Formats: sequence, C-alpha cells, structure tokens
Amino acid sequence: MSLDNSSIFHDVQLISELKTNGYKSFSLLQLLGNAYDHCHSFLTDDELFGILKASKFDYAIVDYDPFVCYEILGYKLSLPFILSSAHYDPSLHRTPFNPAYMPALLSGYIDKMTFLERMINIVLYTIHLIKPTMPSFGILIAKYVPEKPLMSNSELKSTFLLHIINRDILMDYPIPIASNAILCGGLAAKPLNH
Repeated sequence: MSLDNSSIFHDVQLISELKTNGYKSFSLLQLLGNAYDHCHSFLTDDELFGILKASKFDYAIVDYDPFVCYEILGYKLSLPFILSSAHYDPSLHRTPFNPAYMPALLSGYIDKMTFLERMINIVLYTIHLIKPTMPSFGILIAKYVPEKPLMSNSELKSTFLLHIINRDILMDYPIPIASNAILCGGLAAKPLNH
C-alpha cells in the first residue's frame, strides 16, 4: 500500500469542514484514527525510500503536521530536515503561548475569542501538549527504523533546522516567532481567475 492510496484527501476534507463549521461536524477522533494508517503507508514505502536514498539529498523538506510522522523521513535517511507547514506551533519552537488571543491548533478560532472560546482553547492546547503527536514517534522509530536509537517526539522534533510557515505577518494576529522560523505567506496562492 503506498501513501497515494491512503485517506489523506478524506482528512483534508475533514479539516476543511472544521474550518467552515467548527467542531459541530468535525470528527477529530476519526482524523487521529487515520494517523497510524498514514504513517504505516509512508514508512513502509520501500520504493520511495530507495529513490530518496539513491538521490543522495543534503537535507529533507517535510510537511509538519503534529498528527503524522513525516519528520521520521529525515531520521530514517540520516538527513537534517526543514519543516514546512501552514501553522505555527509554539510548543515546537518553545515560544510563549497566550490562549487569550492565540488559537490552538485545529481550534477553528481567530484571535478575537469569547470567554468560553478561550476556555475551550486552553483545553485544546493542553491536549496538544499532553499528546503532541499521534502515534508516538518512539513506537514508530522502534518499528520502522530499528537500526537507529530511539527518540521521543520532542527530541526528534527539536532537531529541525528551519521551519517555513505559510502565514503572513501582515494578515494574521501577532505571535512570538523563533529565530529558526520564517513566515512566507502566500506560498499556496495563485492568481485569481476572472
């Protein structure tokens, strides 16, 4: 089974529903349930890893998503890696997080929240801190990269070189940014069709 055959598109649809309708129609458990399937498909794709290893890249650029395991690609190929994502994760960069105006990942909130939304935001961020990656990298490394030493989620994530974030400082609310993070808003933008 290759990564192409997994249910990534279904998960993107779930996340789109979250952004549109909030948690009323979003099944977070369903998304987390698919995380292991994504990781298994990705980490057992021997053809892909053979091509990547033969290419002798200097570093890997991987999509950062706290619910999947793409960071293991760099570790498995012994490459330093750069993260690319659409969101900024304060726990990854060890920068301050203020739940009063900084929405938690997948909360669907903006910087202007009601008191109840701020309370929910705190709970969501706390859950993210308790279980930041699903499934655990330690378990995945032991299973799919047994020749390498075990690393925890935080150890592996802290080895990235740079984080490229598809956000625009002029369009978003203010956030504290680490020195190894670059805001590059408009990476996925394209000209409007008239």
